[in-house]
Amino acid sequence: MQGLSLNFRSETLFTLVDKIKSSIEGRMSWGDTFGLGLGVKSDKHLIVWTPKETSEGDILPGFDSEDGKLTLKMRPRPGAWVSWIDEAKVTAETQDDYDRVHRSIQELERNARQITEFADGVVSEITIQNLGKSLTLSELTQDVLKARLAIPSTIKTGAYILAQTEGMHAATVIVPEQTHIHRIHLNEDVLFDRMLTQDYDVLLVVLRTHIKQYPDLADLGYSLTLRTRLSDVSNNKDQEIPDAVEGFDAVQVLATAAVYDPLEPETLKLVPLTFNAPAEDIETAIAESSKKIEAYTVKANQQAHQLMAQFQQGVETRLRALVLGPGQRVHNKVWDDLVVRELRSTILAFVDFYAEYLTEHFEAAVAAAKTEALTQNIDSMIEFWQLQDNQQLTLNHLIQSSYKLANQVLDRAAGLFHDLVFEQDFIQTDFVRQIELLTFENNERLDEIYLPQWTRATVREKMAGFTLRSTLHATQIERLTTIWLELLELANFVSQHKQDFEKVIQPLVDLLLMVKTGQVQRRSQQAQQRSRTANFPGFEIPDDTFQRLLDHVKLYLPTIKQWLANLPPKSDAQQHYATLWTLVLDGKLRERLLAEVQPTCDINLSVPDQTKRLINLMLGSTLIIQAEKDRKLIERNLNRAIISKTGHELANITTGAMLAIHGDTLLAILYEELLGYHNTLAKRANRLTNAPQKGKKRKRGNSQNGGAVNVEAVEAEQQKVEELMTFLRPYRQEEVIATLATAGLDPRTSNLEEIRKQQVLSFDVSDLPAIGETWLDGSKSLEDYPNLRVFLLQNQLPISTTGRLLMELRQHFSDELFNHVLGLIQEVKALQSTDYQGDLLDQFVAYISEKVWRWELTQITETELPLLLKEKVLASAICYEKEVDTLLEYVERYDELVSTKLASDSEMDSHRQYIEEQFQAIVETLLV
Repeated sequence: MQGLSLNFRSETLFTLVDKIKSSIEGRMSWGDTFGLGLGVKSDKHLIVWTPKETSEGDILPGFDSEDGKLTLKMRPRPGAWVSWIDEAKVTAETQDDYDRVHRSIQELERNARQITEFADGVVSEITIQNLGKSLTLSELTQDVLKARLAIPSTIKTGAYILAQTEGMHAATVIVPEQTHIHRIHLNEDVLFDRMLTQDYDVLLVVLRTHIKQYPDLADLGYSLTLRTRLSDVSNNKDQEIPDAVEGFDAVQVLATAAVYDPLEPETLKLVPLTFNAPAEDIETAIAESSKKIEAYTVKANQQAHQLMAQFQQGVETRLRALVLGPGQRVHNKVWDDLVVRELRSTILAFVDFYAEYLTEHFEAAVAAAKTEALTQNIDSMIEFWQLQDNQQLTLNHLIQSSYKLANQVLDRAAGLFHDLVFEQDFIQTDFVRQIELLTFENNERLDEIYLPQWTRATVREKMAGFTLRSTLHATQIERLTTIWLELLELANFVSQHKQDFEKVIQPLVDLLLMVKTGQVQRRSQQAQQRSRTANFPGFEIPDDTFQRLLDHVKLYLPTIKQWLANLPPKSDAQQHYATLWTLVLDGKLRERLLAEVQPTCDINLSVPDQTKRLINLMLGSTLIIQAEKDRKLIERNLNRAIISKTGHELANITTGAMLAIHGDTLLAILYEELLGYHNTLAKRANRLTNAPQKGKKRKRGNSQNGGAVNVEAVEAEQQKVEELMTFLRPYRQEEVIATLATAGLDPRTSNLEEIRKQQVLSFDVSDLPAIGETWLDGSKSLEDYPNLRVFLLQNQLPISTTGRLLMELRQHFSDELFNHVLGLIQEVKALQSTDYQGDLLDQFVAYISEKVWRWELTQITETELPLLLKEKVLASAICYEKEVDTLLEYVERYDELVSTKLASDSEMDSHRQYIEEQFQAIVETLLV
């Protein structure tokens, strides 16, 4: 394998990096198990067990060894457990680490104590109850186990990444229940289940986060063992194994380092390695390399302890000369002198030891390179350490903080030494080979993998400060915490794009924290209520709706991210954010948002007057649904759903203003109702088709379907319902949000107009609801005039221009077509008399909107063509004279009708072009 591409889904990548970030912070998550060996001989063990976050209720894990395996059982108690083992008190004989833990289960259960404060916190800060006292883990180990608790700088984490080498398939991340106890395996049940059900050929095993460039040797051994186990399962022919298991040997296992550099805390690098030698050779190399690393570690720790003891003694001597006590504040100049000169000199003395040790065991050039790498990091590490730890300038803090810096230098040196041994014993010998890795997120190349800035711990820290200065009720604070925790993935995406997460979601938060109407109280009352939760009047958005809404928001995270990533420069950010939530939400929440903000783009796919006509067409006629009973049932269901979504009845939501807000919601609900009705029709058709042929037949169709007694009628109705559902499909919520967001980011997009202009259904004109032939009362035909001169005089038209053109048309047009010419002139003159304003214009707009709707529902015939063109020319003439906005849309829709319903090379289209030119010529004579 020369290279590998990993394509993550956003939520999957976030799951991986969020877990790694928690381990870097030294934190445990729900479902983790943390264990440490204590004492000089490591014969005492501290273990922290936590339930999985997905477990039902607040539960507490127990232990069950009846089946001969280390398993968990759940007990209905809140929190987690801390357990400890003192091997001197365990009498059972043991063979290895696993058996020692396994056979000490009873001792664990006897010693188990409930954690009183645990929420993804730092291990050393966990507080437990022991014999009625609150103790930290450090105090517990010192008082009970008589040992010193030293928490490692990073907690071991773990994850499996399943991928396919061919194509850009999405990688699967599995973060199992963790363990930090040596040789107690990560729970692999989820991994094997996934491998059995899906086709993967690569497994990356990520087990430790550290500053090493290659996997830890213990983890390398685990990955090798896992590869051997998969191969053994596939090759075991003595047992009945499912066919899928045979593919295990085709899965390539890659030991993968999650490389983290504390000096660059925002990014992470994955380094996968493939095994390239027999397992026995690699196991031998692991054992030999471990001895080298262990020998170095002993020497390095001794040297560091000696140097730091000398440094501490020097500091104490210096400060005694200055007459400063351990708790007194150290002057800034003294602090800088000690740090810059004394401590830096101490660290560089360790670097000298490091160089000597490497030169003694490795080639001079290699040793010099690694020493130089360590030296170059010293000043950066001191600077980073000063920024974090120079707030308390006391003697005690100086000494403790200096040891922390020394440990960081030791970690860096140990990482470089590990890498040197690894390169010499594994890379150069070709036992393992590094794989070139390209990382993608949603098919887009990532230059770096970002670690999340927001974690559950971050939320707790921010909420602690927020609670102190906030006037919100405690119940509102709890809900706000839930919102932040549920949207951590969005918080980190926003942080990467240099935006403020709290400001981004502020419009959403304001809605979700809203107190019931009429119950808002003064700040003094709210402050008083914090201690009286029972007095909280409740949220405007109830808890069940709140949770559904959060799930809805998370479903549209890709669209939300797209919107936030394209924040226009020099734009009103708050208006941009408010528009985002207006697009994502619907119903009551959208209505409330629009009361406070003017969106930056269109927030509705539907055109209000079209939506109203569609509802009337469906519920008020037999064009689609034949039986009155069925129409009433759909109307009743539609009304109930609309009330639930918006708080308004159907009759009140069909106004233009309400449809401009809720039109898409109405059409989406209508689609769902028609989907159910279509299934009902299918059952009817099936029942009628399979009706018994003998015996007395029940007239079931007459009673239920309003006379639709035959299969053909039901199937014809089915077809009409399908056509309407095809029209409504773009208005489904999952499609509307993405369409509107895309159009909002790119105003040139044509998706909105294409959906709005699409043909709905095809009917005969005679089937449509009746409409007046003209909007202008008293319109006269050719028969009402003795000759054209009388018509010209009555309409005050010039004989020299209009009259001459009319005479020519009279010779070429039929009487019916010429009547349309006269009607067109009368309509223009009537509108000119009111200066294209007032009730007459409104009457024309209402009429033409009905006409456009009719033509969009039907096919155009040659006899219907002149009326269509007369209306098109008249609407264009009005817009030319006065730029009437209400007509511009209809002019465009007329053009769309002509282009879609008439073939450009047809005889009918040639006829259209000729008639339209003549109509336009007549109108132009009137606009002079």
